[in-house]
Amino acid sequence: MPSIFVVVAIPLEARASSLRSHPAKLYTMGAPQYNWQHLAKSTPTKTCHQRYNAIGNSRGEAVMDHRERVWTALNHQVPDRCPMQVSFTPEFAARLKSHLGQSEASQHNPHGGGNTYALEQELDQDLLLTSVGWANSYYANQEYSQGGDIYTDEWGVQWKNSPYQTRYGRGCYTEMIGHPLAEDDAFENYVPPDANRPSLYEGARRLIRDLGRDYWIVGVTVTTIFETAWALRGLEQLLMDFSINPNLADRILEIPYRYHLTAAKKLVEAGVDMIWIGDDVGTQIGVDVLNPVQPKCMDPVRLKKLYGDRLCFWGSIDEQETLPFGSPTDVRAEVRSRLRTLGKKGGLILGPTHHVQLDTPLENFWSMIQTIIQTPYSSV
Repeated sequence: MPSIFVVVAIPLEARASSLRSHPAKLYTMGAPQYNWQHLAKSTPTKTCHQRYNAIGNSRGEAVMDHRERVWTALNHQVPDRCPMQVSFTPEFAARLKSHLGQSEASQHNPHGGGNTYALEQELDQDLLLTSVGWANSYYANQEYSQGGDIYTDEWGVQWKNSPYQTRYGRGCYTEMIGHPLAEDDAFENYVPPDANRPSLYEGARRLIRDLGRDYWIVGVTVTTIFETAWALRGLEQLLMDFSINPNLADRILEIPYRYHLTAAKKLVEAGVDMIWIGDDVGTQIGVDVLNPVQPKCMDPVRLKKLYGDRLCFWGSIDEQETLPFGSPTDVRAEVRSRLRTLGKKGGLILGPTHHVQLDTPLENFWSMIQTIIQTPYSSV
């Protein structure tokens, strides 16, 4: 089953002036060939963007900036090329930094919290993520235990690093092993983190200040209700609560709901362009964008046919087979297929269905980036 994330729309005034002639609205969730790997190793930040500009200008085509490109696609219109957003596990990010010659030592947060965005800018991505909430507890052993394999986050959830091995090295997934509300009587004395702390939003404000005029900024509050609730209680116990102790289940669900609602409101006040939430709430609140489109269990062509006039889509490049186990030719073909189908007449933010994993060959990764950036819609 896919993990379903939805992106909701809320009116926005805070950044209307930066949208130039665009109405004020907040959204909630063949090119010439060259040696891309050599270019990435040997050239400074923004070279990908400069190269694409050069390609567009050589054809006499207008080249959009990041914000204009995303805005156009989300309004079901055709931009110069498809907007792109790619996230990575910390291990793949470290490998990519080494490949690009970046010296930044901090651990990468795939949800965007605390990052420098050097990788995202180098790759010429169009959307930048800034995250507040329990999802930042994933891959957080550096923050909570100075790199140890077991840590407890500020919510009281205990985690451990579970290692795995790939042909490109060793990685770790973080798994929950302790739940602060596992016992019924723990609820009465439980104090959740305070979502009103100004320090939580310093990263978002800094990102908007420094890069918000150029990039589409996404406020991330994923794991919005259910996933955080079962992290607090334990999945099996919460599922039983729905049947035998529904009042307690409701009170536990209320904790992450109130926290992430506050976080989303404050991110909107800070000036993000989009709020990304993650739960089965699409039919209850309405959404603009569906993320991810997971082709192993969702038909992208059928999705576009049934819902493309009402929904935009985000993701759709297969992270289960094509990226890790296919060839660069397979990756190029899948990108172009998505542009012809799911991205027809706009409405698509293209990228992998999930964080790029450590087992992904760099040649496949660069094939995806190259094909997205170098393929104008006029050539599809």
